[in-house]
Amino acid sequence: MRNYYTYSQDITNATWAKSFLTATADTAIAPDGTLTADSLTSTVGTHVFTEIAKAALTTIIGNTYLYSLYVKDNGQRYLQLIGT
Repeated sequence: MRNYYTYSQDITNATWAKSFLTATADTAIAPDGTLTADSLTSTVGTHVFTEIAKAALTTIIGNTYLYSLYVKDNGQRYLQLIGT
């Protein structure tokens, strides 16, 4: 399996666009047991829309792609994933 996203384990990197939130690196234990999970904190209070985005990937029609995400509660009530 190939990971097509650069900096997929570092949301603090500038390649990830962030709106109304702060990303802090290496603040929690990741699924592999290492201290590499990042925290996302709203800068405008709870229950307010915040956004993190990565440029869309170029895909090939007919190929299958898998997306996965590990999310842990950090005080926000909802998470919405939107594919484009």
